Amino acid sequence: MPVTRELLIRLGASAADAGRYLDALNEAMRTHGITSERRIAHFLAQLMHESGCLAHTEEDLRYSADGLRRCFRRHFRDEAEVCAYARQPERIGSRVYAERLGNGPEASGDGYRYRGRGLIQLTGKDNYRGFADWVGADVVANPQWVAERYAVQSAVYFWVRNGLSALADADDLGAITRRVNGGLNGYENRRALLERARQVLMEQASAAPVILQPDPPTGVPFVPPAAHLSRDRSDITRQRDGGRAHPLGEPDRPAREGRSAAALARSVSAIVDYLDVRNPDHRRYRPRRNAAYASVYAADVAYLCGVYLPRVWWSAAALRRLGDGDAVAAEYGRSVCELDANALFDWLQAFGAVFGWVRVDGPDALQSAANAGEVCMIVARGAGRAGGIAVVVPETAGVRAARNSRAEVLRPVESRAGARNVRRAAPARAWWRGARYRSHAFWRHA
Repeated sequence: MPVTRELLIRLGASAADAGRYLDALNEAMRTHGITSERRIAHFLAQLMHESGCLAHTEEDLRYSADGLRRCFRRHFRDEAEVCAYARQPERIGSRVYAERLGNGPEASGDGYRYRGRGLIQLTGKDNYRGFADWVGADVVANPQWVAERYAVQSAVYFWVRNGLSALADADDLGAITRRVNGGLNGYENRRALLERARQVLMEQASAAPVILQPDPPTGVPFVPPAAHLSRDRSDITRQRDGGRAHPLGEPDRPAREGRSAAALARSVSAIVDYLDVRNPDHRRYRPRRNAAYASVYAADVAYLCGVYLPRVWWSAAALRRLGDGDAVAAEYGRSVCELDANALFDWLQAFGAVFGWVRVDGPDALQSAANAGEVCMIVARGAGRAGGIAVVVPETAGVRAARNSRAEVLRPVESRAGARNVRRAAPARAWWRGARYRSHAFWRHA
């Protein structure tokens, strides 16, 4: 159940703020299981309260003397000290958060440096360290990024780390509020937001259209067949500059085989070495000034592994005819067309499960599946531009995934074609989280 712009606005967000955070919210919530009506309603109720309905991503520490007495009285020795700190946010933050949450003493400035940021405010150096490991970005050295780049992700991190989905499943608003706030401040407003979110979600669910797939006479739901242009053409080779809509047809091409996970992983690695995307003689993948072939390479890996990831897919008219029971031949430009990374992102969402693809919740699970010899992909949809796709491949003795201090994978070992082709390496950054991409997903196929 996706969050809509209308839902955010009806919960109090401005149209501009709703548009700013909508895609990131849907992506992060879907990835981390905040997908049921109850979880969405509880999550948004806390998020909207804590952020002033998406208007604020940073804690406001400009307290008056009255505000300091009300909120932080125990941190000041006497009335003179309260008055001396009033309206000085840097001094206030450094004092009230000193020597807790992983912060140093007041003189270190850690309390202000690691003040609350994000749509559910992340506070304290220890929490910034944990989030840095989780998101794969150095927000300890660059704490402002939590507000500027990762306002949504930090809120989801807080939610996941504190196990709040389980409390949402139990419909325990009080327990959730205590974990978010440390008490019950703003409880009535949070409750009102929760009820409003539930109401809007119920209205939207009842108004949503029901989309039915056409059924053949047997009553079995319609499943489109795999689309391929002619296979086993010996002239479709790695060395050929052309024919990229066709699957590779070289007679010596390897296949994924083996009974054990280790044997399957070795055969996947052998396929990666055979395709050798870095070889300049393999013109099928060699980037040009205005073209790169990430989707071609990903489809080739899948094809040699015996897994369907389309290079071409049926047109809307062809799907209608297939649904009516007609026989439709795959004809380039007529019944089928090539898919780029953006189109593959959409195809996996719509048809991936039908063809055995399973979505996983992060790079750690994806690398584990790749190490077991499964076919694994990271696919990102571009924000008004080209998307990205990378194959996640088994680790080797010489090439390991990037992990955090708890040995969790932050950036898996990738093999990809693109502006710069990579045969096997862990990327220097989590590219799929970049501003050029609207959303991303991790997929595995056994």
